Amino acid sequence: MRKNQFKEALNKIKLPISDDRIMEDLKAPPTEAKRWFATILLYILERAHLTLKKVGAKTVRMFKTD
Repeated sequence: MRKNQFKEALNKIKLPISDDRIMEDLKAPPTEAKRWFATILLYILERAHLTLKKVGAKTVRMFKTD
């Protein structure tokens, strides 16, 4: 794959909430529905070999290296 194909793959997965919101909701107590929803969305990203990382004030998607 070429580099631009990797960049396209990062943006092909559309989720119902933003990546920033996922990171924020993961900090909620485990008894709240938004925590469970964020965990499911993070699982979907991980199945596509992606992860979320906080860079400054912004959340970005990155390919997993593990």
